[in-house]
Amino acid sequence: MENNSNQITLKDLAVEHPYYCNLENYSDAESKEQFETWEDFWSEYQDADRDMNLCFRFDINEHDGNYDMNIFFIQQRRGNFFPVQILSIKELNIDQILEFLNRLWDKMQSLWKPLK
Repeated sequence: MENNSNQITLKDLAVEHPYYCNLENYSDAESKEQFETWEDFWSEYQDADRDMNLCFRFDINEHDGNYDMNIFFIQQRRGNFFPVQILSIKELNIDQILEFLNRLWDKMQSLWKPLK
């Protein structure tokens, strides 16, 4: 897949946030998912409902040239914090990653529309 994303790279997305987000739900340790690869995650979440799985944060981390990704959801109807870990993402996944993140960003902006 060709990168049509204005040359954004995983390194560009791997920013250090001023505060961490927990990789487990304090109230429900079973409320989390883990995927080995982006492809595994994408096959399950590419069409996920953005209201029922509202993303409030993502982290991309670099470890010796390898990248992983954490995506943090709130299931609004249940009031459930739901972290998802993707153990391996690659530069060749960048277009799908950006497509997914932009859809999540559009949703977040629509919720905060009066301030936009």
